Amino acid sequence: MKVAAHRAVNGEFDQLCAALDEGPENWMPGLFEPATAKITELETGTPAGRLPRYAKIEVGAAKDGGSEVGVPITWRSLDAQPPFPILRGRLRLYRLPDGTNHLELEGRYKPPAGAIGRAADAAALHGVAQATVDEFVERVGAVLSRNALGRSVAEEEAEKRLVREEETWR
Repeated sequence: MKVAAHRAVNGEFDQLCAALDEGPENWMPGLFEPATAKITELETGTPAGRLPRYAKIEVGAAKDGGSEVGVPITWRSLDAQPPFPILRGRLRLYRLPDGTNHLELEGRYKPPAGAIGRAADAAALHGVAQATVDEFVERVGAVLSRNALGRSVAEEEAEKRLVREEETWR
């Protein structure tokens, strides 16, 4: 099954690309790294409430194509692997002709458990998978924007093109 999500991302395109190039530590929300893997929390809303799951994330090297950067990504649930499929996809940052930056995740997964899994996926679980991807892209976009903005401000200060003024309270 295919899932995809995208959103506009604020920031300078070059700074956003640099953050993706530098690795998931600069854009993955809630990333922590025990000795064996990179792990993050995936979360989505369902009619029954929030559905948080911890996932093992594998991230490939960013590939810069000039007008876009793509990062291969795979995630699998750590909580209950059999009912949750493995998602394989590509996170892509690109610029539209109007100058807007967009972040997109396109991925595929195979519902587990054969015909029963496919039926459950068609009935409800594909919606959960799509909502999880939507929320992940929202969170990555927010982290990426914040980090790219922070880097561009720091660079401006380092090059003496930006000077912060301290506010004096009376």
